[in-house]
Amino acid sequence: MSGTGSSRVVLPARRVMVGSTVAALASGALLGLVLGVLSPSATDTTLSTKQAGATGSPTTAAPETTAAPASSSPSTSSPTTTRTVKTVVKTSQGAPADFVAHPERDRSMSLVVLDSVQQTDQGLMLSIRRARVLSGEQARRYWRNQGQQPRDVAVVAYDNAPSTQLPVQDDAAFWGQYLWGDGQNQNVQRLSRDDFTGGAYRILGQGQHPAIWVKRAFAVAGPAVYVAEQFPS
Repeated sequence: MSGTGSSRVVLPARRVMVGSTVAALASGALLGLVLGVLSPSATDTTLSTKQAGATGSPTTAAPETTAAPASSSPSTSSPTTTRTVKTVVKTSQGAPADFVAHPERDRSMSLVVLDSVQQTDQGLMLSIRRARVLSGEQARRYWRNQGQQPRDVAVVAYDNAPSTQLPVQDDAAFWGQYLWGDGQNQNVQRLSRDDFTGGAYRILGQGQHPAIWVKRAFAVAGPAVYVAEQFPS
């Protein structure tokens, strides 16, 4: 030191500084080594995980769920309406066993006037027209116009009524009451087919068109099963 009294910084010796530096580096290396042993790096952890997946026990994968194809829903159709079909079988009506005293009360009877009778290959055929009953003064006027003695009842064809063909069933019943008798007295009698046909020819030949009631096999259709004179004609 000088004698002037000024202070001077004294640096440590070079050997001491180098020793200190080496000591610090050594301490740092040792600390790093300890930390590496205690805490494996992220790289090691990743590697361990991969190795475990490759060599360890197989991992059970979750079962695949395959969606079943959606079934087509059945088409909704409108409900079927069941209709009941009623079959009507017409039954042939037989001839009344006896003479019908009040045919006007039977709706299956028809009042007609007879225009002609024919015997054909199909059997007996009648030409008829629909008729109506006149009574009282109308009936008396009708008879006077015919040049005959007035009566209280008359049966006449409807105006402009067409003549239609009516076949007669083979087993039909025939009845006469006045004109098929003596023409003077009322006498109800059962007639054979020939009796009815012969009497019809005679009456029509006299220019008369007798009134008769007819009943058909099917009420309003089919052949006649009942033919009866209506008094008076």
